[in-house]
Amino acid sequence: MTAEVGRMQPHSVEVEQTILGCMILSREAVGHAIEHLKTAEPFYDPRHAQIWKVMTDLFERNVPVDLVTLSEELKRRGELEKVGGYSYLVGLDRMVSSTANVEHYCRIVLDKWALRRLIEAGRTIVDEAFMESVDTPTLLDRAEQRVYEIADEQMRSGFLPMRKLVLHAYSTIEEYRQRKVHVTGVPSGFIDLDEMTAGFQRSDLVVIAGRPSMGKTSFALNIAENVAAKAKEKDRYTVGVFSEAAGIPAAAGRPPRDGTPRGPFRPRTVAA
Repeated sequence: MTAEVGRMQPHSVEVEQTILGCMILSREAVGHAIEHLKTAEPFYDPRHAQIWKVMTDLFERNVPVDLVTLSEELKRRGELEKVGGYSYLVGLDRMVSSTANVEHYCRIVLDKWALRRLIEAGRTIVDEAFMESVDTPTLLDRAEQRVYEIADEQMRSGFLPMRKLVLHAYSTIEEYRQRKVHVTGVPSGFIDLDEMTAGFQRSDLVVIAGRPSMGKTSFALNIAENVAAKAKEKDRYTVGVFSEAAGIPAAAGRPPRDGTPRGPFRPRTVAA
C-alpha cells in the first residue's frame, strides 16, 4: 500500500515488535497471537510479516519458538539478513513488559490494519467515481461491499476460553435472578407466547410459519406494535420492518379470510 506524499499510513512498528517479542518469550503468547491475528497481513513492516510466518511455521510443527530456533530457521531459508539479522531479533523483546498483554497489542495492530484498508478502499472508490465507468447504483454497491468486508473482519472473534464463557453465563443468570421476572428477553406482548419463550432473546431467528392468509403478517405487525409502542416505557424498543411483500401497508386493515371480525389483535390468555 502506498502512502500520500507527506502522510504516513496508520501503523505502529513498536507494537508489532512487542507482539513478536512476546511470542519469543512465551509459547502461550504465540497461541494467543495466532488466534487474534491469524495471518501476517495485519503487519505493516514486511520484516515483521516474514518473522511472523517463520514463527507460526515453527509453532505448527511443534518446534519451540525462541531466538535460537527462529534465527536458525531464518538462516536456513536465507532470510535472516533480510529481516535485520540476529541483532534485530535480539532487540524484539526489549519493550515487552508482560507477555500477558499480547492480546491487547494484537487489537492495536488489527485497528491500524483496518484503517489502512479503509484508506485503500476509499482511494479505490474515489478513482472509480472519477472514471465513471459503471453506473451509480453499481458503484454504490461496490463501495458498500468494500467497507462491509472490513467491518465484518473486525467483528469476527476467535476462540474464547471456557472460563470466560462460564463467568459470562453466570453473570447473566445472576442478573436474571436479581430481576425476579420470567421474561428475560424482549416481551412480545402476547402472554402465552412470552411464557413459552421468556421473550425474544439476543441472536434469535424467529420464523412465523403458516398457510396464506392465516394472519402471519398481522401477527408480526402486532408484535412490532406491542414492542415499539404498547409496552411499558422501559421495555420499549425500536422496531424495523423489512419486507419484499407489497401487502404490509394494508395488512393492519385487511380482514382475515376466515371470517374473523376486522380489528387489531389484542394480547390475551387462552385457557388450556
